[in-house]
Amino acid sequence: MGVYGFRARKMDGTEVPLSDYSGKVLLIVNTATGCGFTPQYEGLQKIYDEFKDEGLEILDFPCNQFKEQAPGSDEEIHAFCKGRFGITFPQFSKIDVIGESASPLFKYLSENTEFEGFGAKGLILGPIVKAMDADYKNNGNVKWNFTKFLIGRDGEILARFEPTADMKKVRDAVEKAVRTGRRDGRQLREAETGEPDMLPSVRVRERGRQEIQTVPGRARADLHPVHSHDGPVGA
Repeated sequence: MGVYGFRARKMDGTEVPLSDYSGKVLLIVNTATGCGFTPQYEGLQKIYDEFKDEGLEILDFPCNQFKEQAPGSDEEIHAFCKGRFGITFPQFSKIDVIGESASPLFKYLSENTEFEGFGAKGLILGPIVKAMDADYKNNGNVKWNFTKFLIGRDGEILARFEPTADMKKVRDAVEKAVRTGRRDGRQLREAETGEPDMLPSVRVRERGRQEIQTVPGRARADLHPVHSHDGPVGA
């Protein structure tokens, strides 16, 4: 089931079940219009143009929680992104992605992936994030704008990319996902590595939080939700 158990609110106020995207590869992104990473919209649109006809959808969720870098209304955000970057992929209503008010979708994505690290750019971004979350290195919470989650055609999580990840790395992962011909995330990773899928420790929610320990390996998540969520993402 994966992300298909969730719903999202469009900018016009209508709600759509993510199951509407069943069979597609999804790149789910929390964005902001006034961030140093905002130019990534250009890279995202290029990826979308290249792979949309092969089954890719990019789902854009603006968020104002990180230094209030998305202060506009939904209409203003959409006008900016369309005018500045010419985006054509779906944009949804502004949401929260961290804290008690975080959308159910992003709670699920955060709890079922691990922080991938900021790399060299962490020297700048790390202290900013640490001021917001002292334990940020040890939890899966979204750290900043333009965190990306790659979802396979079966609705399961394939990969997570921090905002500092090279967009070429994101593009290459999308290419593998859309062209694999396999619908199952575990089979996709096994096809890539030639080895049985071995997973790191991940967190899931099942009537409260519990830890599931598995053997570390290349993949970050091959997770199955314990139940569906009926509420809207923005609730």
